[in-house]
Amino acid sequence: MGNLMMTDKASINITEWSPEYIRKYLEKHMKSSHFKEDAINKLLGQDVDGWLFLKLTEEKLTRKNGPYELKPSPAERIIELVERLKEKQEIPPASVKVITAIEFKKFLITDINHLTSDVNTTKEDIKGINGCLII
Repeated sequence: MGNLMMTDKASINITEWSPEYIRKYLEKHMKSSHFKEDAINKLLGQDVDGWLFLKLTEEKLTRKNGPYELKPSPAERIIELVERLKEKQEIPPASVKVITAIEFKKFLITDINHLTSDVNTTKEDIKGINGCLII
């Protein structure tokens, strides 16, 4: 990530943070913590990058026999940082296409025509079945 400034604005895409950048971020924000070095090393040992960092939960961090096995205090502090970052992260919509009202109307008409065709086919199928029934 190069020489990034760590601002509270989260002006970069957090999901692209490297494990090394996560380490620097945690060192800065957990500086007064006596458990920081152990917690940071456990995260780095699992190659936690920005994408994984945003997906961390307290349960994942504290799970016995899990990849991190942190004590509750550092886990809570890390999750607090994760939640703050999530609030600041600008996540673009998954796959949104902006369309005009005319395009939307065309889509609806096409969709309605397909549904009408399906209904008519079903009606014909039912008529055929009724014609084959022996009473």
